[in-house]
Amino acid sequence: MLLDVKYIFNRKGVYYFRIAVPIAQRRKFKRREFWRSLKTRSENEAAVKAAALMTHYRNLFSETDIADIERPSFDELSKVSDRLGIKYQPAFEVELALVRDSISMMAGHLKMLNIIKSPDHAEVAALGGVATKPAMTVSQALERYINLHSDELHSGNKRESDKKWMKYREAVSNFIEEIGDLDVLDISATVARDYKLKLSKRFKAATKKEGKITPATANKKFMWLKVVVKEALQEVAPERAHLNPFDGLKFKTQDGKRDTFTEAEVVQLRRKIQGSKANDELKCIALLGELTGATCKEIAFLTADDIYLDAPIPYISIQPNALRQKAKAQSRVRDIPLLPAAVKALKKYPKGFPRYNHDTGPEAFSAMVNKLIRTITPDKSFYSYRHLMADRLRNSGCNDTLKNSIMGHSSAGMTMRYGAGYDLENKLDALQKAIPDEATHNSNSV
Repeated sequence: MLLDVKYIFNRKGVYYFRIAVPIAQRRKFKRREFWRSLKTRSENEAAVKAAALMTHYRNLFSETDIADIERPSFDELSKVSDRLGIKYQPAFEVELALVRDSISMMAGHLKMLNIIKSPDHAEVAALGGVATKPAMTVSQALERYINLHSDELHSGNKRESDKKWMKYREAVSNFIEEIGDLDVLDISATVARDYKLKLSKRFKAATKKEGKITPATANKKFMWLKVVVKEALQEVAPERAHLNPFDGLKFKTQDGKRDTFTEAEVVQLRRKIQGSKANDELKCIALLGELTGATCKEIAFLTADDIYLDAPIPYISIQPNALRQKAKAQSRVRDIPLLPAAVKALKKYPKGFPRYNHDTGPEAFSAMVNKLIRTITPDKSFYSYRHLMADRLRNSGCNDTLKNSIMGHSSAGMTMRYGAGYDLENKLDALQKAIPDEATHNSNSV
């Protein structure tokens, strides 16, 4: 191995290592150069030892890169310690150790202070062990949550599971990007409010497609974060599980309402969708969504056994079937009566919707129908039909338990099982009162 004459010198047969301190770092180290005896007369051994020392000193001369120097994380300070060539030791661990052990734990730190005369803030924090080892970071909490709950969703459908967890991953990723991958125990109410403030600044980016976010989307991010952090706290600090920092954290949406359609928008959308070049199955599903409040997946996954057009009161049944192995929740299993326009449209598809009755069908439907919807109202989607139906029922005087029976929402003190709850006559009467002008739209139906 060849010697690097810039760094290795032979003095009376013994090799030494020498490296100059960069000019910008001389005030920090209070010296111009470092000399170290390599304690060998062998050229090859001297070269090996010199290479290791060169790496060590170059690391010492490196600049610290920490995003938030006021709130450095355990991982960031561990990296600083690695750069200095010492093991990171949280202060409380040193404090709790026996005196003899604590001296051994801090020996390298004291030696480093003899080398670095004026350490920067990050090096002081690393040498002082200001950050404790996280009980569980946000990213670790997410992966643990997914691992614990993956088998509960979608009956093994990987695509649906990936889509489900993407909401959680995006929420956690956004938090880490804005705040950092903090220990869940370090996410205080103040930290959560700081995150809310950062998100609120993105509402104003109205002319910027990249980075723009709506209050409703931000609220969903809070919701997914709250769920992940809640379970992590229950595991690592059950006594603090009720102190979730994301509790009550939300933005007001426009006029304090959800993203529901107005009645004027409904008329425009019916005309737009039914008059478009979209396929007839899409038009039928869209109409059913408007007149039943069912989701696109609930409608797309209907089979012949779920459609009762010849019954005294025509209806559809949302229940587990070959396409829908497991209902989203027991409360979502229900029968929904069909108004005349819905019956007329569904007669074309008495066995369901072959174009959309597969794993990716509802996703494809949503992409196509939402593109049409956004030509009329840019910030809303097909799911807004569901909010519309809830508002229509409520505004018509329908009581909450009957409304929930139609929508598939749970009611306090009432279990909404299949075959239980309100009968079809009551539900049909409620729908007719909620949509009194439904018949006027028949000419625009598929």
